[in-house]
Amino acid sequence: VALDEHGQKMSKSLGNVVDPQEVIKKYGADVLRFYMLSANSPWEDLRFSWKEIEVVARMLNVLWNVHVFATTYMALDEFGPKKIDLKRVRENFMLEDFWMMSRINSVTRDATKAFQEFDLHHAARSITSFVLEDLSRWYVRLVRERVWIERDDHRKLAAYVVLYPALHTLVRLLAPIMPHVSEVIYRDLVKAADAGAPESVHMLSWPSVNERMIDVELERGMNIVRAFVEGGAAARQQARLKLRWPVSKAVIRASSREVKSLLQGLRGVLQSQLNCKGLVLLGPEEQEAEFRLT
Repeated sequence: VALDEHGQKMSKSLGNVVDPQEVIKKYGADVLRFYMLSANSPWEDLRFSWKEIEVVARMLNVLWNVHVFATTYMALDEFGPKKIDLKRVRENFMLEDFWMMSRINSVTRDATKAFQEFDLHHAARSITSFVLEDLSRWYVRLVRERVWIERDDHRKLAAYVVLYPALHTLVRLLAPIMPHVSEVIYRDLVKAADAGAPESVHMLSWPSVNERMIDVELERGMNIVRAFVEGGAAARQQARLKLRWPVSKAVIRASSREVKSLLQGLRGVLQSQLNCKGLVLLGPEEQEAEFRLT
């Protein structure tokens, strides 16, 4: 049953019916489709919300911007996946590259399981989280400067080698939920680089999961790094220090030896994203993690 924003059943007599064409005209069919599948479980009443529609529209806009970022620079550098010696390029992967490969395989595993169990809302939500949090707000942030390098560079090529399959997999996961947008991105990304590829994303097989690429510890460590980076941003805001201004030193006290070990492995990522000249990681002397800028 479709309910309005106040929880009342939609009815012509009450005048609270939302015409689907109104949503489609404003946001497009894919946004409405994704919203209907992600809002709640199929067996629950749907409480329509314009605000949640806008959230889906923003997610789609973020995905589109990532696609434009990737395809624009790949085209400028004439990147083609078939031209690349993948084994050699992977020797130059940085930690964030391995992390993204792990994440896209984890999301594929989770979304596949959700689709198989008809939990479409869980599949849609896991994809949304990946697009917003992992792909856009973190990975693109980490590799942007590598992609901006004008000369041929192995670090830039490594970023392309990760972004291309990540987006290729993502559009296949999205195809049942956002068929139109996934088709456009597929043609811009895949067909533009490989004329022999199938004509449509809807002609492709469902993506498989490479379990060997999933690194649970790396994913956990990166989540901790992101939490500290967010803490650093908050500390900078409080101190009125812009991110582009490097600080002399950041001191982090880990809540456990395990957390400290995870942070040590990602020290370079943490230090660069905090934009600090020096980084001190302390052990489990403190029960709660602390963050200080000096």
